[in-house]
Amino acid sequence: MINENEILEAKDLDQWMDLAESRMPGNLYFLYEACFSGSFVAMLKNESMLDSKRIIMTSASNEDAHLLHEGALSFSYQFWASMFESPYVYFAFNQAQTMMQTYQTPQLDADGDGIANEKKDFLVYWAAWMYQYKKARYVRFLMHCHEY
Repeated sequence: MINENEILEAKDLDQWMDLAESRMPGNLYFLYEACFSGSFVAMLKNESMLDSKRIIMTSASNEDAHLLHEGALSFSYQFWASMFESPYVYFAFNQAQTMMQTYQTPQLDADGDGIANEKKDFLVYWAAWMYQYKKARYVRFLMHCHEY
């Protein structure tokens, strides 16, 4: 654990994420809202891109992140509000990105190469969402059947 007097370096976070990926099934989602948060994308790239399960989302590129209207108009607020409505990360990112595109450029790296917002990132992200969606539909079906 770290406290308010410690600084978490990107290289340490990257190592923690490597460890988490090796021990857990499914994707590892990382959402970071801060000014210049996009600078973390390259530092958190997955060195083993072939088996990358890491999806990095940041609120801004190399620019300020905006928290407007007491934070109600911010990337993370829009993201989590969308997650509350529907638990699909793909739609939550897209909703937050759309809401904030006038103010900042949210970043997505889903293929692990450390370069955000490439066409491949959105294709990998879409595929991860489709897997999550199909799995969620299956779980809902089982839950529905269990109710009878």
